[in-house]
Amino acid sequence: MKIKNVWLAGCLVLAMVMLTACSGGKTGEGTQTSNPAQETKPSAEGTAVTTKLWTLTYPDVWSYNEEDTSDDDNYSKGVFRLEEKDAVLVEAQIEVTKGSPDGYRDTLKGAGIDAYEMVENNAGDFVELGGVNCITARNPGGDRLTYLGRVENAEATVKVVVTGEHADPKVAQLLDTLKFTLEDVGNTDPPWPWNGAPIAPEASYTAMVANYKINSQWVPLEEPLVVDDTFSGEIAAKGDTLWVLLDNTLREYSIGEKLSLVWEKKLEDDYEKISVDQNGNLYVTGFMSPMLTLSGNEVVATNKDVDTAVMHPGGEWGVSFFYGSPSRKVTLNNHTATMSEWLPMDNVNVNNVSISEHYIFVAGTNKETDNHGVWVYDASGNEKCVLGNKEYGEPDSLGSITQVVETAGGFIGFDGNMREILFWQTDGTYIGSLEDSELFGTNYPWISAAAVMKDGSVLVGMTEERADKSADEFIVFRLTGF
Repeated sequence: MKIKNVWLAGCLVLAMVMLTACSGGKTGEGTQTSNPAQETKPSAEGTAVTTKLWTLTYPDVWSYNEEDTSDDDNYSKGVFRLEEKDAVLVEAQIEVTKGSPDGYRDTLKGAGIDAYEMVENNAGDFVELGGVNCITARNPGGDRLTYLGRVENAEATVKVVVTGEHADPKVAQLLDTLKFTLEDVGNTDPPWPWNGAPIAPEASYTAMVANYKINSQWVPLEEPLVVDDTFSGEIAAKGDTLWVLLDNTLREYSIGEKLSLVWEKKLEDDYEKISVDQNGNLYVTGFMSPMLTLSGNEVVATNKDVDTAVMHPGGEWGVSFFYGSPSRKVTLNNHTATMSEWLPMDNVNVNNVSISEHYIFVAGTNKETDNHGVWVYDASGNEKCVLGNKEYGEPDSLGSITQVVETAGGFIGFDGNMREILFWQTDGTYIGSLEDSELFGTNYPWISAAAVMKDGSVLVGMTEERADKSADEFIVFRLTGF
């Protein structure tokens, strides 16, 4: 229907023009705990839209496609466009999502907004939009303005994205009619990461697999490591030193009763794997990123076109891999890498590679059966056995092997998807498996990395959600007994 009224033009324009690229404010620790009543404002002449979670009146100069909408009790979206001939000058998308604050916090992070500064130090600017205090962010090009707010007691995140000429007075006219209609459901969000309770497992666990008594001991970090990318955790170890690659930041720790941070380095390119040789050279690799060779915390060499790779402990060669492509051998001479095709594996899509002193473990998917397996080669590239490669439901069927290590007892594989630790003899004979909860007391971790120590124990790194849901955290255990 049409609504006739008087418009007080442009009252929001000046505020929008002054918004900074990243802004924030402190209202109930970064969220709004109630939906305050808006001042009564005359709405613009136009057509009223009423959804389950918001209302708005759009003037005739705007278009609204009802087919490009969603509206239910937990999610509501509407898109409005300001067009000139066949060109879209401005698009305004309104979204309300009911549920956990994860999306809200991820969006803050993606926009470059420091949540800690926003919450604790009242950094940046807030704009009231539709009755909700919203932080704003602009994309690097400046043509997209995002309003983001959290109404905690309603368990709702509101987001308005204006793309195009967002300083046009018609945008202010449109958004001034927006009203979020959110019901207080008594929700309390999880703490922010810095206020949450770090993970503190039992000191040790013991479980039997066949005749082997497997022990695990929690190795705490002096300061907890909060995780952004669940799948990014990698480790390498030599002597009393542990390196952790997490969220594209490389850290060195001294291993004792606790893991003590020695240094950390934020990496410029995107990296996925780390490995260390017997001389303490650390190799850092990632798809389409130059391989870095570090001695201490200094980069002593870079090599292009290596891509994602792991190196043999001897430091003279390694294997580069990419899903769906033939693996390649990396040969190092005075820190200079040359590449050659190796381990063609025409019937396998390679997911991951691990290298021990005597073996190469190629984890991937059988192209014919879609079964996941690990193809084991000796250091000369001769196939020795296959682990897994069984139909789902078989005792040794696999989900996604993230790491395989060689120990005195044989091979240990870590299955990220199945949250299992599997054991084989060196001839490929399957021994058995243990659940993550049996060895680590964890709930649903992503077990991503492992490294064999000089004494034969195995350090295992994984990401687990905290009990209070304030963050995901990277934790480390030491395994013995196999």
